[in-house]
Amino acid sequence: MAGWVRRRRDLGNLIFLDLGDHTGLTQVVCNPAISAEAHDKAEQVRPEFVVGVEGEAVARPPDTVNPQIATGEVEIKARSLLLLNEARTPPFPLDDTRTAEETRLRYRYLDLRRDRMQHHLRLRHRASLSVRQHLSEYGFAEIETPFLTRSTPEGARDYLVPSRVHRGRFYALPQSPQLFKQILMIAGFDRYFQIVRCFRDEDLRADRQPEFTQVDIEMAFPQRDVLFDIIERLMEKLFALVHVKVERPFLRLPYDAAMERFGSDKPHLGFGLEWKRISLSPGAEDKIHVVQPLKALRVPGDAETSRSQLDKLQETARGAGADWFSYVKAGNPELHSPLVKILGEDAVQSLANAAGAQPGDLVVLLGTKSA
Repeated sequence: MAGWVRRRRDLGNLIFLDLGDHTGLTQVVCNPAISAEAHDKAEQVRPEFVVGVEGEAVARPPDTVNPQIATGEVEIKARSLLLLNEARTPPFPLDDTRTAEETRLRYRYLDLRRDRMQHHLRLRHRASLSVRQHLSEYGFAEIETPFLTRSTPEGARDYLVPSRVHRGRFYALPQSPQLFKQILMIAGFDRYFQIVRCFRDEDLRADRQPEFTQVDIEMAFPQRDVLFDIIERLMEKLFALVHVKVERPFLRLPYDAAMERFGSDKPHLGFGLEWKRISLSPGAEDKIHVVQPLKALRVPGDAETSRSQLDKLQETARGAGADWFSYVKAGNPELHSPLVKILGEDAVQSLANAAGAQPGDLVVLLGTKSA
């Protein structure tokens, strides 16, 4: 067997090497009584040396069994030890989770040797296999599309590649294979997919990188429920790779309902924060000159929100198109709101009740000023 020396323990008469790769660790015992040459070479070994070992796999004594690793019940009695490559002292311990990202990227070849990175990349490999197998079962053909092409209207700037043959002309790296897959549909490839690299020259954001990989799918003559079923079954298989069970069919939320309840076309349903429409008590509309109904968002347990935080919320709301903003802090028993002076405590209490507020909650109110 061969691999990297993760740890070395010298007990004088015996030298133990923990030999590892992405499959795990195995303990190697270098005993001069079995092989003096292997023992002498083991004295030269340091962490991250690459070695090859020949020997006999034997059961460990019961008092030395290590239940923390898969091979903890066996060890290798080395007959020969081959030093395949020496290694300098690594710039950071490979089992240290606190290493700065800049250092990890500078020594990426070492970073990728870590168990966590090995797991992530091999998981990505299994995910790609699942995508290919699943879509192939449903009649999709995997077809590669060109990288060097002409610029097409997309949502970001293109990366340009100068042409050696045509001086002064450039290729554009594709932001997506959109036009190519539409050509494939015209050509009669009614079900296409590709795990494709895309390039977009834009500023970094949480969900945007200059280059990324996407599962690209196109269907001719699609039926919505058929497409939903194919994708949901694919997601079920992908989540199963990380031992998460997905229930089908997925919850379907119409666009209008999503915007009404969450104010977003991609809401996070786990937060449980929903907008409600509530109405002012009779006569209150004329006092604050706001079109009814108002939109209210109850934030549980957030009544201690500071004034500066509320001011930032107001700026965000105005940026999204709301020209009237207010709030209610549901105390126990008092209410705190700038509306109390205008509408009275009973009217504000009615608004809080309509929003479902409990003591300790914050209710955010949005509206449109009446003409």
